[in-house]
Amino acid sequence: MGVRRREHDRSAARFAAAVALLLILAALRFHNLTAQDPFIDEGAHVQRARAVWSFEQNPGRFSNGKVLLYFWLGVFELPPIGALWIARAAIALVALPTGAAVYTLGRKIGGDPAGLAALGIYAVLPLAFFFERMALADPLAGMLMALTAWRSLTLARHPSTREAVLVGGLATGAMLAKLTMGLAPIIPVAATLLYDRLPVSGWRARLDAWRTRYARGLALVAAVMVGCWLPLVLPAAAAYVRGDTFTLVNAANMADVRNPALLAELRAILPALTRYVSGGLLLAAAAGLGALARRRQRGDDARAHLLYLLIWLAASVLLPLLASRNLRTRYFMPVAAPLSIAAGCGIAALWHTRRRAPRLTAIVALAVWVGGFALPFAITTVTEPQALALPPDDAAVYLGGNFAGDAFREIAGLLDKLDPPAGHILADAPTCDALYFFTSRPVTCAADIANPRELLDAPVSYVVLNGHEPQPDRLGLVWELVAEFERPVLEQLAGMTRTASLWRVRATPTEP
Repeated sequence: MGVRRREHDRSAARFAAAVALLLILAALRFHNLTAQDPFIDEGAHVQRARAVWSFEQNPGRFSNGKVLLYFWLGVFELPPIGALWIARAAIALVALPTGAAVYTLGRKIGGDPAGLAALGIYAVLPLAFFFERMALADPLAGMLMALTAWRSLTLARHPSTREAVLVGGLATGAMLAKLTMGLAPIIPVAATLLYDRLPVSGWRARLDAWRTRYARGLALVAAVMVGCWLPLVLPAAAAYVRGDTFTLVNAANMADVRNPALLAELRAILPALTRYVSGGLLLAAAAGLGALARRRQRGDDARAHLLYLLIWLAASVLLPLLASRNLRTRYFMPVAAPLSIAAGCGIAALWHTRRRAPRLTAIVALAVWVGGFALPFAITTVTEPQALALPPDDAAVYLGGNFAGDAFREIAGLLDKLDPPAGHILADAPTCDALYFFTSRPVTCAADIANPRELLDAPVSYVVLNGHEPQPDRLGLVWELVAEFERPVLEQLAGMTRTASLWRVRATPTEP
């Protein structure tokens, strides 16, 4: 009775600790969510999300490989002004199931201490929470990859129709959230191969037994994937034959794997990623993988766990590495989950030893990492994001305000004070998307801001220019400068000088 009571108390304590860590995770993602200026892609995602549920056209036509992101954001309706908080909060929400999956898989792979350590690391890991505070596709794809890894392990140990359908839906969702997760189907296949525990010897007998046990389930996984993809792939193929535009894949960002510049990009991205994870965490993850490789307990799946984590990591990084023309750190955000689990196993390996010194080392190492790296990064992110020490390229696009910042707020304030204009408010496409977060006035996205034919049918219009001056006008329009604002933050962070300006444009009177 006493043993059962103690076990119950330990379970309750673990549950309470996991809930507390999830609350910390949520607080870091939701607190002061709009302190950081909008990133240009967030504006584009919000605009597409507003249109996707209308089904006026196949969403694959404008999906750019992120169709599920637009359906998810579109659920919340995205009105002007409040759209930034709503869209970011919708993405911050997906961190909770990701954290739950990290905790559950950590427990299955390394025991209860590993599960808690993995969840604690994920909660404060900058690679996770920095990007989960923005309206981007990568956190949604990462969440679905983590859930795929979790349920695939369940499918391997307890194959059933329900689990096969669930795994098929999750793996397809990861790919639809972002096509860089296109290797997600590898995960359930790997799980069935690694965790089969078939009571036979000899590779032929094992292969036959594996087919008998898993062939139907994996075929159902594949059928679900095909069924989900057909509504996009068939119209895309028909559009390709007709020569129509159908951006199911953003070809402009597809890399040529034969290009030697790819290796240079890889060498540049590794130090940048380290800024979000730290060398100490990478060492802890390596130690965790090493501990799994050395574990020799009878009936233990340690080797299978090791290979499973490595395959999950590979499935998350190979397509971004090989297929992306311009590598960005956010493409690797889905790695945060398996990396946290590996590091949690490293901490747990030290904790499980009977000697006091390794246990003390585990506690001190985790405390130093949290207090010296993760927590300062988190506090700066939620209070003063402009002061973050990001890699130079990331500082330019996430903090420099290429299409946001005080200059855009000033221009939006001027637009809101104008009398209803007779014509349009015009901007180029990126500026148009960004202004959606700052003004309730409708802004028209110009096809060619240097040759704005949209202005010909109105006597007076307004044009927002970002980083360039009006070109010599060939349309007979008169340009009058209303106001311009310098971008000192952008110049300080990225070494770029860019001025945002508002122009009043009117048509010249017609000669009698």
